[in-house]
Amino acid sequence: MSDFSVARDAMWPAFAAAGVLLEASTVLPGRTSATTFQVAYRRPDFDPISGMQSADYAIQYQQKDAPTLVEGAEVLVGGCLYVVREPPRVDSEHGGDGFWKVAQLTRVGP
Repeated sequence: MSDFSVARDAMWPAFAAAGVLLEASTVLPGRTSATTFQVAYRRPDFDPISGMQSADYAIQYQQKDAPTLVEGAEVLVGGCLYVVREPPRVDSEHGGDGFWKVAQLTRVGP
């Protein structure tokens, strides 16, 4: 395991411990019950990981936590309902190796 992999594996729990991550839930294809996973939630005015301004709703997540998240899936984040509006993509800003993915969202409910 590389030094980068070790550091990367430690980052997500550190983000969670710092309160940066939110809980999300969705019903993944092939399952009948909801899957719950942690996400970095980007809203149109703020990206919690970089601190930069974001233009859209999106979630960043560990690919292993929701490997079959697809376009059209409903995702509940922070009590609000969203739909994944395009296929989730590899997060090229943070390694680009597929460990993290980003899903662009459209808000559909409160």
